[in-house]
Amino acid sequence: LPATITTPIKSLPAAYVYAVATLPGFRRRGIAAALMEQAEAVLRARSGEALLLVPASDGLRDYYAKFGYRPCFYRKKIVLNGADYGDPTDETLVKPLLAADFLRLRDTAYTSGGYFVRWDEAALRYALQECEMAGGLARRLQANGEEGFFAAYPENGAVRVKESVLTKPLLPHAIHLIKHHFGCDKPMIFCQAQHTPPGDWSAGNGETEPFAMLKNLTAAAQPAAAMPYLGLALD
Repeated sequence: LPATITTPIKSLPAAYVYAVATLPGFRRRGIAAALMEQAEAVLRARSGEALLLVPASDGLRDYYAKFGYRPCFYRKKIVLNGADYGDPTDETLVKPLLAADFLRLRDTAYTSGGYFVRWDEAALRYALQECEMAGGLARRLQANGEEGFFAAYPENGAVRVKESVLTKPLLPHAIHLIKHHFGCDKPMIFCQAQHTPPGDWSAGNGETEPFAMLKNLTAAAQPAAAMPYLGLALD
């Protein structure tokens, strides 16, 4: 999938390698390896500067390392119990999260981080369609002069909030929506980026874990010291 890496100096063309899988009866024949090599060749021909992917399991990290990918993006996992939060009492404006607003809010939140993998509106529309097909919930919230969003998915008796921009005033509203949509008894697993936007409630919280991997094809695509950010809604 096409993506753009935004750095303090310039924007770089990149690609996200998504949903790599081989039927069980055809594994260990080098099929996935050939596809990975072809994907890189195509990107190089298009003057792309980096490849990104999210391993489906920790065990696949060593496999992708053979192709030159390395851990680069990390996230924090924060588990909240919706039953511990009462419903907010003040007014809030809740709307479906549209691709245009998704793009605008992500750009506002993340471009200050120094190294930001930016999806275009078409990719974000695809992510929202994926969320809906998986039985998930994506909403835009406005309350107390704040604006944010979340994209949440059901997962094995829990709710995984794959991506969100939620300040402290917005968090109770998001929890209210999630627990009434999916059920109050389900734990909520917030997967927050290491680079959190200003005012984000998750700053300093959570357990850090490896997330995505990067293969930079040019020196310009090498992340600087600042913590890079890759959106979570497509992993």
